[in-house]
Amino acid sequence: MESEQQKSYCNQCGTQVQPYEGQVFITCPFCDSSIYIDENQVVFHYYVSPALDADGANAALFRWMSDSHSVKDLDQQARRLSTEFLFLPIWYFRVKMAGNGETILLKPARAISVTELMNLKISASDLLPYHRDLGLEAALPSVPLEAALGWLTEKKIVGVPLETFLVHIPIFIIKYNYQDRIYSAVVEAGTGKVFANFYPMKSEGAYLRIAGLVALIYLGLALIPVLAALFGNNATGIAILISAVLAGLAFVPLFLLAKRTAGKP
Repeated sequence: MESEQQKSYCNQCGTQVQPYEGQVFITCPFCDSSIYIDENQVVFHYYVSPALDADGANAALFRWMSDSHSVKDLDQQARRLSTEFLFLPIWYFRVKMAGNGETILLKPARAISVTELMNLKISASDLLPYHRDLGLEAALPSVPLEAALGWLTEKKIVGVPLETFLVHIPIFIIKYNYQDRIYSAVVEAGTGKVFANFYPMKSEGAYLRIAGLVALIYLGLALIPVLAALFGNNATGIAILISAVLAGLAFVPLFLLAKRTAGKP
């Protein structure tokens, strides 16, 4: 006889649900709620509808590549290798934080290399009841709810989560080649936002050299009044004026130099 602990109940209406062996995505036969069964824990199951197709996702990635955070002309020099679509499962927790009110915390329910996805913002208004037609493109969770709840203990939440959902979000995983190295990026197809842990970034060396030069020049200008004070108060006023004029004259060439550096790979 089936024990009470083995029984699963819809968390909307309380009706007992009896999945087939291996079945985890279920529609309640009484109230039509979409639910997910995780080791006899039942949670509501939602998805986010995609707004982009493959062409739109690739276009979003190349727009992101053309931004100032990456090397110059990355969008023109990168070569796309593959574009894969799937509905990625994510644990969605509405929690109360100590002293910070309520917030939403996300934890991928399946291993993925682009961990930046945890910074994704999902509005409750974007959640739609999951339906079986998505099954072929919906990845099964590999991170149990119990493990995800353990991760929450590190976040200083108050009590248990106020709400716990399994949400399938539409993503495109795009691989591309740049200078004989392969990179991966994720385009969230609901918003078009791009996430990437590693990508061809601009070298910081040039920026550090510019910063050092600016600091050295303005430190020297600041020392002019200090040195002039050694020769009496009359010299100090003239020195301050000279320092201010030189600082103004130095601004334009330094600005142009920084702008030129920003335009380089």
